[in-house]
Formats: sequence, structure tokens, C-alpha cells
Amino acid sequence: MTISQFRHSAEALTVEQLKAYLEAEKAIEKARLNCSTILDFSKNQLTVVPEALGQLTQLQELDLSKNQLKAMPEALGQLKRLRKLSLSNNQLKTIPESLGQLKQLQVLFLSENQLTSIPEALGQLKQLQVLFLSENQLKAMPEALGQLKNLQWLAPLQQPTDGDAGGAGSAQAVVEAGPLQQPTDVDSGGAGPAQAVAEAVPLRKSTDGGSGGAG
Repeated sequence: MTISQFRHSAEALTVEQLKAYLEAEKAIEKARLNCSTILDFSKNQLTVVPEALGQLTQLQELDLSKNQLKAMPEALGQLKRLRKLSLSNNQLKTIPESLGQLKQLQVLFLSENQLTSIPEALGQLKQLQVLFLSENQLKAMPEALGQLKNLQWLAPLQQPTDGDAGGAGSAQAVVEAGPLQQPTDVDSGGAGPAQAVAEAVPLRKSTDGGSGGAG
């Protein structure tokens, strides 16, 4: 972010929001120096994410949930080692195409935003196993969803009112799965996919019956 852009943004920020931004910048610099692999910015009043975030190329888990973000920087795509990303409970209307560069991403939380569409770049996340999209303004799933061969758990959008399931592979499975209750404690858990998807809908069911008696 340039000085002029920062000044323009700063004029629209409250004192608390400006403080949160400056603290985020400091935290990012500290994480860079310490080569941190986990960064938790949840439950702040962030409205803007510093571009410096892209410098944290060693990052594996990033939690930006429960803020007031309306957009994410393209620098997000520089976090090549990211495995878990939580952007839930914000005001996001779009997700940058650079999302597709996160080739190692396994868990992605995008629920409770204002998203009207998902970039086709989503289909490039070949390692993605968990995807939460519920409580947005999505009316259809991107065709690229069918490319996510490793996707195992999905919190879908609400049942479409126009009956449009998209007709593309996994998209139909999403609609059939129906809406589900959003977990309240997964965004900053950091314990891996198992905890995160405790109440999610499995896309694939075991065919050998081996899990039937596990309880």
C-alpha cells in the first residue's frame, strides 16, 4: 500500500480501526523476522489487510476471521505454503484470483461474508479438503468446484431458490447436501481439518462399510 493509498484509507477509519491496522503491520513484521508459520488476526477490527502480508512466505495457517474486511489483497497469492485460511465472518464481496496460487491449501473458510461469486481459480486448489461457503449471497457454485478431487467436506450455500444446481460434478452434491449448522469454534482452532469439520457434510461416503460401527 502506498502512502497516498494509506492516507486515503486512514481517513475512513475510526481510531480503533487505524490502531488495529498499525498493530497488524507490526505483527506481520514480527512474524517475518521470527519465520512464524501461524498468524492469528481474528476478532480485531481490521478493515484493510496490509500488503506486507505477502512477505510471510513461510506461513502455513492464517486466521483473519471475525473482522470487517471488504476485500483481500492480491498479495494473498504469495503465501505459497499456506495450508489453512480462515476469512469467515467478514464483509467480503469478492475473493482475489490469486487465491488459486495457494497450491498447498487444505482448509478454506469463507462462510458468513457477502460473496456473490467465487473465482474460477478455486479449481486450482488441488489439495483442498475442507471448504466452508455457507451464509453468503451465492446462488450457484463455480464449475471449477468439480476439479477439487480431494475435497471431502463442504459447508454449502443455502438451498437455491431457483433450483439451479449448476449441473457440474460436485456442485450437484453440494445442493443435495443441503445447508448445515455453522460451527462456532473452528475458525481459530488450529487443530487441523478434523476439528474444523465436526459438523460438516461429507462429499464422499465409505463404500466398504468399515466405519459403520465406530460410533
